[in-house]
Amino acid sequence: MGDKLPATDIGTNIFLDILGRLPFVGEKVSTLSSTSTYLWEGIWDILPTLDPGQAVFLRVMAPPPPILTVIGNNSQLIVSWPLPLTGWPLQTNNNLSPGSWGKYVGTVVNNAVTNPPTNGNPCFRLMQP
Repeated sequence: MGDKLPATDIGTNIFLDILGRLPFVGEKVSTLSSTSTYLWEGIWDILPTLDPGQAVFLRVMAPPPPILTVIGNNSQLIVSWPLPLTGWPLQTNNNLSPGSWGKYVGTVVNNAVTNPPTNGNPCFRLMQP
């Protein structure tokens, strides 16, 4: 792959300018002289540089699964996940048994649900489409 912009790209800008997104942890940028691995939050093991006209290989990975956040707030249970995630339905169950999960039937607002406390141990998960 190559970047059509006539400017030097450094670090995460390589992914932004070529793929239109930030790199995921573990993705790599390889040129003929070096390979750089994205570690996290803008940090690389070796800061990659892509000069105008230079070829590059990108090791791209599938997006990481979304993470659910569960917070107790004034006797309410708030379950949320990152925006703009679509197509991952929220499921619920009273235990972690593999075969007994069902679609969450409550109201979802901005990828968050609020529930009153329940008896037992409510469990939540996002199901990959």
